[in-house]
Amino acid sequence: YYICMKTKKTEKSTIYKADKEIKMKMAAPCGINCALCMAHLREKNQCAGCRQMDPNMPEYCRACIIRTCENIKQSKSGFCYECGVFPCKRMKTLSKRYCQKYGVSILRNLAFIKEHGKRKFIKKEKEKWTCPECGSPLCMHRPVCIGCHAKNPWIGEYNEKED
Repeated sequence: YYICMKTKKTEKSTIYKADKEIKMKMAAPCGINCALCMAHLREKNQCAGCRQMDPNMPEYCRACIIRTCENIKQSKSGFCYECGVFPCKRMKTLSKRYCQKYGVSILRNLAFIKEHGKRKFIKKEKEKWTCPECGSPLCMHRPVCIGCHAKNPWIGEYNEKED
């Protein structure tokens, strides 16, 4: 398992809709919170998250083998942690990438969901990813708030370490 430790990174900001709320259906099977994705927060052609088949879903999400996994479709929870091969190679690769690029540990997210449930996960995510300056949602892919352009405290370059 990987945990993420924050360092610094800067990047240009893009304007996204700032009035989105984190909803229950936005917790992806892999542990990513789709409500924090730039494809969901953007002004035009908003993605509805990977749990809905949506024409605005980015192609890489549409083709994701985790999202379309038969084991997830047959599980009671709809999350990867129920799978007999969890974490599979694809999950490990995705988790490592999200730790390195965005500081999000999807394996840790899944462990939290398994232990505390989806409602508590969404509540925790909403508290964590809400801009303290203006109350807009923070995008996991952007270094500044989409509403007021204050620094996103959760974004930076990340190094992974085994947990």
